[in-house]
Amino acid sequence: ATLQRKLDEVKQKTTTDLKFSLDIKMMEERSLMLQERFEYINNMEIGKAVELADLRVQQTELKEANKQLKLSLSRSTDDIVKLRAMLNEKGGLWPLNVMESRGRMFDAEKEKEAFESSLVETESALNNANLALDEANAALEEANVELALLKDKKEGFKNYISKES
Repeated sequence: ATLQRKLDEVKQKTTTDLKFSLDIKMMEERSLMLQERFEYINNMEIGKAVELADLRVQQTELKEANKQLKLSLSRSTDDIVKLRAMLNEKGGLWPLNVMESRGRMFDAEKEKEAFESSLVETESALNNANLALDEANAALEEANVELALLKDKKEGFKNYISKES
């Protein structure tokens, strides 16, 4: 009977040790998996930050181009107004200069149309860049939240392992 009891105790101890051994191995695998995911998200966050910086540079460039186009459009509009005023003045222009002035006015109007068209395109590109920037900010925020959660899980796991040891 004592031999059977001792055999049962050894069997129970072996079963318990094997169970703990498997739990430890599973926890190590889980820790490794969490570490790999942490590194992946951290790398993804860096990539998103670079993409965000690129988008901000693009946005700044588009804003500057938009500003320049608006300034050019304003100048062309002023030129057209001046040329029309000169044409409408009584005796303000010699008949020979009328054709040249009308030609300049025609060129100024074409330039104005080109600036308006270009302005619409840059404003559209600026809006697209702003949307992309918003999306990148949202993705970066999402990655930061997931990163924080993984850090908490990793810390909790380390605490759990240290309690078990």
